[in-house]
Amino acid sequence: MLGNGAVVNASVVGGIATFGWGTLAVDLPDGDYPMLIPTKAVTLDDAGTVAGEVFGTAYRRGAFDLHVSVGDDVLEARSSVRVPIGSLVRLRIDPGAAVRLESAR
Repeated sequence: MLGNGAVVNASVVGGIATFGWGTLAVDLPDGDYPMLIPTKAVTLDDAGTVAGEVFGTAYRRGAFDLHVSVGDDVLEARSSVRVPIGSLVRLRIDPGAAVRLESAR
């Protein structure tokens, strides 16, 4: 974790990035990439397609920073309300905010 998001590995085929916890539509060529999922791209949403468990929270600058375990990865999200550790949450991820960190191998 970088404090501004999470670096996770993705395998892209046909414009779909597959992670251990779900998929995102991306504008990338086929290949395997480390990708940054910025905190601003992750929101709590009861209709979200990604499920996880909150395992850490911190109050900072008027909002709660959440660390959410999803599969083998940890995503970061911000919330205006306190979410207790151990809570099961659903997340929505903005695919347009995901950033490829290096070229395909």
